[in-house]
Amino acid sequence: MVYGCGNQLIKFFVFASNFLIFTFGAVIFSISLWANLDTKFSIHLREYFNSLNLDDSYVEELAKYQASLWVLVAIGALLLFVGFLGCCGACSENSVLLTLYGIILFILTLIQIGAIVMALMSRPEFEEIVLKALKYSAKDDLRRKQLLPIEKAFQCCGATPDTKELFIQLNECPEGFTEYPDCYTAITDLFSQKSEILAVVGLLLIIIQFFGIIFSCVLCKAFRERGPAYYA
Repeated sequence: MVYGCGNQLIKFFVFASNFLIFTFGAVIFSISLWANLDTKFSIHLREYFNSLNLDDSYVEELAKYQASLWVLVAIGALLLFVGFLGCCGACSENSVLLTLYGIILFILTLIQIGAIVMALMSRPEFEEIVLKALKYSAKDDLRRKQLLPIEKAFQCCGATPDTKELFIQLNECPEGFTEYPDCYTAITDLFSQKSEILAVVGLLLIIIQFFGIIFSCVLCKAFRERGPAYYA
């Protein structure tokens, strides 16, 4: 058993936090795996919504993205694995498991930093792609009509600031949407808001993972100083 009040607190923190990660990963993994393998997913989801007296109008839309839930299966499995390493490494005072846990956290931290940097750097390129696509959709009547689902989804009127008046004159905006911004402005503003939130969440995760790496290193050092390596 590791000695010292500080080491005991760190050990408890690592165990408790990773137990929560393990539990959260198990929930995500099991639910998303069930959703992927269940051929009657939409029926069961509708029954569940009705049992909670919730609006089930979005069930069919959710069911369309059933196959994409394999991403959540992978995320859940990763959380399970990381949580298992952290829990077992701290509980059994196993230096090998904690070292592997720290290495995985370090790799995930580097990936997240790279993803945040790439997202921030690619924002102008993303806005340019959206602008070109929306300009193209405003060229003729057929394309303008095909923009209608996007206008409803993002609550916007017209493709771009330059074409909004044209959409209003031709009565091709959804009813009551003429006061809303154009779709380019609506999409880029939404992307800007969500990207800022994701960046803050990403930074918080990086900070938490950074402390996880430090704590795992502290525990590994304490385990080694205690005596011969223990692998049980």
